[in-house]
Amino acid sequence: MSSLLSTQQAPTADAADESPAAVDLRWVTLLADLADQPTRAAALAVLAQRLEQLYPGGKLRVARGGDKLKEVLDGRLGRLGMESSLYHDLAVMWPRLRSAGGGIDHINGHRLPRDADDSESNSHGVMLYVDGHHFLILPQKTTLRHVVIWMPDDSAAAPHTFQQILPVAAPLAAVLASRPVLAVGRVGSWMQGLRSRFAMLALLVLLVVALLPISYRVRCAATLEPVQQRLIAAPFDATLRDCHVRPGDRVRKSQVLLSLDGRPLQIERESLLAEQAQAAKQQSVALAKGEIADAQLAQLHVRQLQHQIDLLQRRLEDLLVRSPIDGIVVSGDLRRAVGSPLETGQTLLEVAPLNAMRVEVAVPENEVLFVRPGASAQVRFSALPTRLIRGQLATLNPAAEIRNNENVFVASWQIDNPDDQLRPGMRGFATLYGPRRPLGWKPLRNLMETLFRAVGW
Repeated sequence: MSSLLSTQQAPTADAADESPAAVDLRWVTLLADLADQPTRAAALAVLAQRLEQLYPGGKLRVARGGDKLKEVLDGRLGRLGMESSLYHDLAVMWPRLRSAGGGIDHINGHRLPRDADDSESNSHGVMLYVDGHHFLILPQKTTLRHVVIWMPDDSAAAPHTFQQILPVAAPLAAVLASRPVLAVGRVGSWMQGLRSRFAMLALLVLLVVALLPISYRVRCAATLEPVQQRLIAAPFDATLRDCHVRPGDRVRKSQVLLSLDGRPLQIERESLLAEQAQAAKQQSVALAKGEIADAQLAQLHVRQLQHQIDLLQRRLEDLLVRSPIDGIVVSGDLRRAVGSPLETGQTLLEVAPLNAMRVEVAVPENEVLFVRPGASAQVRFSALPTRLIRGQLATLNPAAEIRNNENVFVASWQIDNPDDQLRPGMRGFATLYGPRRPLGWKPLRNLMETLFRAVGW
């Protein structure tokens, strides 16, 4: 601005008699007016109007854009869009102006002369003469790109007009760059105040919601088990002769499930019967000879053999393994094991009724104090995601156990299964309801526990 104070000429005939300070005051006023505008578009419009006032008939116009021309502003006509021929004339030259951003037009045109004391730096703007048009390219800023003041050759303003505007090119660019793209004046202040009020209201609502008392909820992993299940085991060492059922078959009480091979038992029984007959004969001979002691020993041997024969007889009667209850074969497919030897007590099948099932939940150790028998509960299984099953907690084991590497307390309750959709082994998640607590109490409690563990409490 110091060069402007010493060299600037009066921009209009009406201002010819004014002092230099008065002329400079016009530019200061212009910069102040631009700084008061709420948006950059409004500031550019004011700049075009003031240039028309300072240079009447000069046809000075303001243009801006990026890769392509965006808009042209005329002090008298206002905003010129794509429907204007002036817009199209400048749009043709716009790529060449962009290539001259460094001050040199490599395609057509040359730089206009500067004052002798003007620096060659582009920080004060670039003056170009291209195809009969004068251009002043304002310095580019981080938030301001490609703003041009355009004066055609048929303008009433003298060619040295840009020499008068050049000293304020940098302040013009700085003020325009400071203007936001969107309005931040009264509307922005109102919006900022609205955001503050909304944030305070949201915080108040959140606080009120956090203090609302609700039933404490404990989320647990759930598994479905039969209420009553019976394991079918091998009654004695034998060979599997046949398997009559497979998993999923519905069976009734006393229905034959398996057949065992009784031929070895029958052979052993016949051998014992023959040995028993011989011992009875020895007893009769001893009595006939009066050998009382030998007769008594023979009698004891006969009784011992009879016990063995009775045992074999009971085993022969148990060759058909029957179901002890009505239900469904849950596990055990022995069709490929036919002919294999079985050991006494070996589990063969599992039979369980499915008209009622038991929900087992694993209550985490840190939540067990908030769970009591009789508490309301609900469960949803992965196989039936749309079905929510409600119930009431019946039992809670007093001792913990390890499940999935976690210390948990097992609780359970019974549910009906009239449609047989529930099957043993189904997994899901259950929610147990404990005493009433504020809604924000649980996350606050978890946060405090985490902090205590972090500090080693």
